[in-house]
Parts: sequence; C-alpha cells; structure tokens
Amino acid sequence: MKYLLLFCLLYLVYLPAQAQGKKIIDSMIYVYKTAKYDTTRIMALTSIAYEYRNEKPDTCISIAEKALQMSEKIGFEKGKGWALNRMAEGKRTQKDFNTASSLLQKAQQSFEKAKDLKGLAWNYNIWACVYQLQKKIPLAIKNHKKSIEVYEKINNKQSIVDNLIDIAGIYSEQNNTSLAIEYYLKSLKIADKRRQAYIFKKMDVIYFNQKNYALSLEYALKSLKIYQKIGKKEDIASISMNIGVSYYEQGKYELSLEYLQKSLKLREQIGYNYGIAAVLLCLGELYIRQKQYPLALENLEKSLKMVERGLGTYEKLIALYCLNDVADIYQKQKKYDKSIEYAQKSMEIAKELKVLVEIGIVSKTLFKAYKGKGDYANALQYLELHKQTEDSFFSVNKTKALANLEAKAEIEKQQIEIEKQKEAKEFQQYINYLILTGFCSILAFAVFIYRAKQKEKKAKELITEQKEEIDQQNTFLVAQSKELETANQTKDKLFAIIGHDLRSLISSLESMLDLINQKMITYEEFYNFVPQFHKNVKNMQNTLENLLQWSIAQMEGISTNPTSINLNGVIDENIQLFTEIAKVKTITITAKINNEIKAWADANHVRLLLRNLINNALKFTPNNGYITIKAYSENNQAIISVIDSGVGMSEEQVKKIFQKNQTFTTYGTKRRKRYRLRVATLSRYCN
Repeated sequence: MKYLLLFCLLYLVYLPAQAQGKKIIDSMIYVYKTAKYDTTRIMALTSIAYEYRNEKPDTCISIAEKALQMSEKIGFEKGKGWALNRMAEGKRTQKDFNTASSLLQKAQQSFEKAKDLKGLAWNYNIWACVYQLQKKIPLAIKNHKKSIEVYEKINNKQSIVDNLIDIAGIYSEQNNTSLAIEYYLKSLKIADKRRQAYIFKKMDVIYFNQKNYALSLEYALKSLKIYQKIGKKEDIASISMNIGVSYYEQGKYELSLEYLQKSLKLREQIGYNYGIAAVLLCLGELYIRQKQYPLALENLEKSLKMVERGLGTYEKLIALYCLNDVADIYQKQKKYDKSIEYAQKSMEIAKELKVLVEIGIVSKTLFKAYKGKGDYANALQYLELHKQTEDSFFSVNKTKALANLEAKAEIEKQQIEIEKQKEAKEFQQYINYLILTGFCSILAFAVFIYRAKQKEKKAKELITEQKEEIDQQNTFLVAQSKELETANQTKDKLFAIIGHDLRSLISSLESMLDLINQKMITYEEFYNFVPQFHKNVKNMQNTLENLLQWSIAQMEGISTNPTSINLNGVIDENIQLFTEIAKVKTITITAKINNEIKAWADANHVRLLLRNLINNALKFTPNNGYITIKAYSENNQAIISVIDSGVGMSEEQVKKIFQKNQTFTTYGTKRRKRYRLRVATLSRYCN
C-alpha cells in the first residue's frame, strides 16, 4: 500500500481543481465579453489560458497568443509579459523546454519594463519549474530563490511559502529528505492555514516513505485538524485516506478501516469518482491483509469499474494496482490461471506507463503464480524481470543521489561565485571611498590639525583630573583595606575566645553527666550535686552574657571599661567555676594571696584571662596534679600568675604562640585535641 499512497498523493492534488478551473474559465469569459477596457480583456484572456495549461496546452498557447497580439497593439507591457508567460507554460506541458525558456526570457523583459514585480516573481517560479523538468536542479533552486527575493519586496508571504514548498519538493524528489524537511519547516512559519495543512500532508508523505509511520501519522492528523476547521470535504477525504493507510502499515486495521470508510463516504457525497476508486483500492488491500478475500474482491472490482474507461495516467495506475491485487488474491487461493490472467493485464499497463516500481511488483506476482502452477520456465523469466527492475530502480535512486550531490556542489559553486563578485564590488566601492576620503582629508587637513591640538590639550587636562581622582580612590582603598584587615583579625579573635570559653563550661557540665552515665553515683547522690549543677549552669549563663557584651564591644573596636576591682573575689569566683572539673581529674586548685588586692582594670577582661589560663592548665595537667594561682602587688601593679604541673610547652611552641595571628593545636592529657588560645591575644587584653 506504500506505493499506492505515494501515487495517490501525486495525482489527487490537481484533479479536484478541474471543476474549480471550469468555474474560473466561465467567470473570465464573462469578464472578457463585458469589459470596457482592452487591458481588462487581455488579463482575462491570460487567466483563461492559465486554466488550460495542463490539460489542453495547445488551447492555452492559442489564447495566450491572442492576448499577446492585443497587448502589442496597444503597447501594454504588463499584458505582453503575462501572455508570454502563459505561452511558456503551455510549451512546458508539451516538454518544449527550449522554447519555454526563450518565452520566459522575453516575459521577464516585459515585466521589468512594466515594473510588474508580481509578474516578475511568478515568471522566475515558472522558469524554476522548467529547469526542474530538465533535471537542472541548481538552476531550478536558483530561480525559486529569485522568485522569493522579489515576493519579499512586495511582502507577498503566501507566494514565498509556495516557492519554499516547491524547493522542498525538489529536495524530496532528490531523496534529500533533511533539506526537504528544513524548507517545509521554514514555510510553516509564515504559511496560512490552508498551506499549513498542505505542508503537513507533504511531511506525512516524506515520513511515510521513510517507514516512520508514527511521525507520518502525527503530521497527517495535524493536516486533518486544519482541513476540518476549513471545511473542505475533498481535502478531509484525501488526508483521511492517508491516515487510514498509515494505520494499515502499523497493523491497526480497525482504525485503518474507520478512516478509509470516512474518506469513501465524503468522496461519494462529492461525487469524485477517481477518489472513490482510490479508496476502494485501499479497502481491497486492507481486506487482503485481513484475508477477507470476498470483501477484497468486491471492493477491487468496484474500483476497476470506475476507472476502466479512463484514459489518463491516474486511472491506469488505479487499474494496474487493482488487477495486480486481484491476481494476488487468486494466487493465494491457488487459482493460478486466473491469477496469471489478471497479472498479465496489470503488466501490460505497467509497461505502457513505463513505471519501474510497478513492473517489479507485478513481475513478482507473476513469478509466484507461475511457480505455483509448476511452470518454472515462465516463473524464472519473471523472477529475472523482478530482479532487473529492482536493479534499475536502485540505479535510478543512485542517479538521483548523484544528481543531488552534483546539484549541491553546483549551488555551492554558484554561491562562491556570488560571494566573489560581492567581494569585488565591495572592494571597488572601498577604493572609491578611499579616494574620496583622501581628497576630503587634504582639504580638511588644517582644520584637523587645529582640532587635534585642542583635543590634546583637553585630554591632558582630563588625564590630570583623572590621575588626581585615582590617587584619592587609592588612598581610600588602602584605608578601607586596613579597616577590613583589622575587622578580620577581630573576627578571628572573637571566634577563638567564644569557642574556648564555651568549651570549658560545657566540659564542666559534661563531667557531671558522665558521673551518672558511668553509674559512679546513684540518682539519690546526684541530687546532692544539683546545687553545684545549678551553680555551673548559672556560671555558664554569666559567661555567655559576658562574652556577648565583650563581642559587641569587639565589633565596635577593642575598648576597656576599667573600675576598681577586688582580685581576691574574682580569683575565688573562677576557682569555684572549675571545682567540679578539677575533682574529676583529682587536681588541686589553690590560691595564694597574702592580702586583699585591689586593681584598676576591666573586670570582664580579668575574668576572661583567668578563665582561659585556668582552663588551659586543667586541660594540660595530668590526674593528681596541682594548679596554683598567685596574686600580689609590686610597684603599683597587680600581678597574677597561674602555675600548673602540666605537660608544658617546648621553646619552639612558646615562640610560635606569641607570633601575631598564629594558632595551633596540641593534645591534652587524655589525647584529646586541644586548641591553645593565643597568649598573644590575652597579652593584648592585659595591656
């Protein structure tokens, strides 16, 4: 059914237009008889000639010649152009391509004189068709593109679409489907609804030919949707038949039957016999596939009756397929004589039309029939014919492919030549501009020098101003950089202190909870520690509050708020803070203060320093160790020292810890990683 769909699409396109063409002819005859002006009568004659161009080319040429004579008599260049164009179309149908080209050349001259851009664009289109029939593909495409260029000038979008469709058709004929699809998609962007439906229909055929039935069906359904909105019954019938064939190829026979019957019903309403014959043929093939041979024969016989009197190619092709399908049915039913009878009739038509594909199809049917009959001599003869037609068909496709490559190469060659001519023209224009510029430059030289001096002076002044502005910006950036560096350092200090203090307080609480987890104390005993537990939490709250106030102060810059403080109280307060942690490690913390010592200092800073020093001592002092805190006055200064029996530091660590912005880690007595708070930072707060 694949080849059936393709030939139906080729021949069904223009047949419905015959009735429409008769209406146009009658209308134009009325215009010719009633028109007051010769120019109107001439244009009516060219329209009548156009309608006869395919079916009656002699009549077309005769009417166009009369229009030419009338145009020459009154000097009507536009009429001459259209008359010559119609004569060329008649000659094209008669395959007199040289005469057609000569007439088109004359028509072009008349259109150019009359400044009739529409006529000129149409003329290029017809010329492209002539070249296409001559297999001069590059020239055909070139003239289509010329036609597009002219239509663009008059903004005739739908005629541009028609040319793009024609170019796509050329590429499709050359089996260059990628370029064909590319041009169809280009045309879709600006096509009206009717043309969109037609383009979808053409893309349906391309994908059908590639056996991509899913995409074929997708575009066919898009086409149907538009045709249903437009309301053209014949177009709906035509695309419905295509959809039915696509479903047939996918093995969806119920859907295939549904759409074929829809197509048949519409064509019976229209009274379009050739279309009815085509659908009946499709139904016959569908029933063959379903092995419903009586129904298949019934539909095929009906189709044959509708076209048996027809003399045109379309009717003969339908008859050819019907006869071959009937032969195929009889061959399957082992009625070999009848099969051979119908197949021979089909072969006569195929040879008359010189259609290689169909000759190959029918020869295969005859081979099967003769083989079934036992006539192996004739079977071998038709098998050889089948192989020959396959080889010939392959050769034709190969020739098309080579022609396509040659066409592509020729187009590229022409494009290169056009580019060269364009470059040469641009170069000549450049030379002309250069000479003119040189002449003008000499005349304006004095003015140019004066203006250059003025610009130079202004530029120097501007540079000086910009330099000063840049210097100011650099100064500002340097200051800003320093501020940023200071802020980053403060941030590092802040994070180190907060982490350090919180870790010590949480460790104290953790120790209390460890006693319970390890069942070193009972829950009853735990209640004895609740006051101490509460005290530690309170200390943590105080610490967090102090650190928060201190961090706010640091964000605004390091500052102090010195007051008179009692060091004895501050030291006792911090010893109490770490009492429980010390008990866990059985470390003794003692204070050696001879007298009450008062100092002028920031109480928060002093608490911070003592907490960190005592905390560090606890971390790095082994079990059963000791920590001694001493305080005394000397030379109007209060001196506090924290001494422990811990692991201590090497000389290298001591040097490293006092380096600016330096931090490092060591391991405590239980091999836990410890972060040493920067002593240099603590030193700053002491100062």
